[in-house]
Amino acid sequence: MSAPFQMLFDLGLDDLNPIMVGEHCVLPDRHVQPLLFNSVVIHHVRRGHGTLYSRGDSHPVGPGQAFIILPGETASYKSDHDDPWEYAWIGFTGKLAYRFSVLPPVFTLPEGAFPHMHDLRNATSAIGYLLASDLFALYANLLDPQYQERDFAQLIIEHIDKNYMQKLTVENFAQRFNMDRRYLSQQFKAKTGTSIRSYLTQVRMERAAELLSDGCGTREASLLCGFGNTSNFHKMFTAYYGMTPLQWKQQRR
Repeated sequence: MSAPFQMLFDLGLDDLNPIMVGEHCVLPDRHVQPLLFNSVVIHHVRRGHGTLYSRGDSHPVGPGQAFIILPGETASYKSDHDDPWEYAWIGFTGKLAYRFSVLPPVFTLPEGAFPHMHDLRNATSAIGYLLASDLFALYANLLDPQYQERDFAQLIIEHIDKNYMQKLTVENFAQRFNMDRRYLSQQFKAKTGTSIRSYLTQVRMERAAELLSDGCGTREASLLCGFGNTSNFHKMFTAYYGMTPLQWKQQRR
């Protein structure tokens, strides 16, 4: 098994900008611990098998397939015991990078995808631009315009539903999808009829009400629903339901 090989660069391209690329022949049962990336990262499995642990589930991956990890998304992966994988990876940013978020965690690559990731150790100084061309080719093959624009609102909803207890802001989502904050907010509201902030508040308030009804104290419910400040939670809950958290608890005894 060869040691991992990695190259880092930044061409400053606007739309799809490769920033890292690498390859690795992996040992059996090699488990890469949870990672958090600031770019979109695609792993292309050339040979062998392994498993991706992402988005609350495990995903088997085999030859010719790829798995994607999005910015801010925690994921880990493990090579197979009997048939460990060999893969190459590419990380990239850019205005179009967020559109790859509509892809499932594991997908099949078009035949001939990423031709310039197969011999990185002998790559020339033009490798960054060649990889950018590979990304545009993949973009053209997998992401038609209607598909690109369709699902990011649902992705935001799903992320809020699962992570409402964490610190979430419109800015977080703008960075996650590499979109202008105002444009993201406008498009989300056009598709859902509400703002990102309002939907987040709704989810947190509904969950807080459930916790209070189940006997949680105000401070505990505040922390479990993503409010670091109990006083702020008290004000928002009262404004949302027309009664204080204590009054809510008392009327449900």
